[in-house]
Amino acid sequence: MGNWTKLLEQALTDQGPGLATALRCDEPLSRHTTFRIGGPARAFLVVDRLEDLKAVLAFCRNQRVVWKLIGAGSNLLVSDQGFPGVVIRLGSGFAGLKVEDSAVQAEAGMPLADLVEQMRARSLSGVEFLWGIPGTLGGALRMNAGAYGQEIGDIAGNVSVVFPDGREAVLSRKEMRFCYRRTSLPEDAVILNAVLKLRPAETEEIERKTADFKKRRLESQPKGASAGCVFRNPKGDAAGRLIDQAGLKGRRIGDAVVSTRHANFIINQGSARFSDVYQLMELIRLKVEAKSGVVLEPEVEILAALEKTDSR
Repeated sequence: MGNWTKLLEQALTDQGPGLATALRCDEPLSRHTTFRIGGPARAFLVVDRLEDLKAVLAFCRNQRVVWKLIGAGSNLLVSDQGFPGVVIRLGSGFAGLKVEDSAVQAEAGMPLADLVEQMRARSLSGVEFLWGIPGTLGGALRMNAGAYGQEIGDIAGNVSVVFPDGREAVLSRKEMRFCYRRTSLPEDAVILNAVLKLRPAETEEIERKTADFKKRRLESQPKGASAGCVFRNPKGDAAGRLIDQAGLKGRRIGDAVVSTRHANFIINQGSARFSDVYQLMELIRLKVEAKSGVVLEPEVEILAALEKTDSR
């Protein structure tokens, strides 16, 4: 397993029974991304307790091992060479919920689909637009996920985080900026939970809104393995329209294909590799710039290969 992976296994064993057995070495990240692309993580671990998360972060900090937190892997394009450090995912122990009146404190590992359903069951409105986004709350907050003119930053209150040195902090809404597909959250802060500001509503109203968002999403978005929208929308325009205008629907490299339904989606049609998608993205950027003068920015997070000697 390599020197530091043996040290990590021992550290996890010292942390308590069971955690070390959850450690997976050389775990294919293609199993953990919606693109179904990605080489092996040198170490992969699902954690369910805050003290275990802190222990892993402390190990990485002390041993100068690079780490990466992922949610549902729905916005990731991972190198075929994989990731040379520790990939951490928050498990079911980080998927709890506390509700007080219309203020909801939801934990970062909660799938958005569960959040939408649980709020419907409690007659609380405000998260319906998240229906169909295959991510977790933490990932949604990190990238300020949104759809149809609404963003999670619109309903976010205080956000609780932990840092690699073990410090916990509560960031007030006034301390954070939520921009289009970006936030001002520190890069090394791991989101633990967030307060969401919702409003009471009749169940029928919530179901009607959810059904509308569901219909719009199913009508406009393609099926298949993808990472959602690949490029951010330029101000006042839509990346999908620009890509379509450049005549790129259906363009393919290997098994990576620009969707004919929504041009801002790249579909893995079976065995696409990182290089296929990356080259197709570069082709799209060049063609769109040549056609319209607009330089598209990636919305998908690209996790490319790093050097073997890493620090954080």
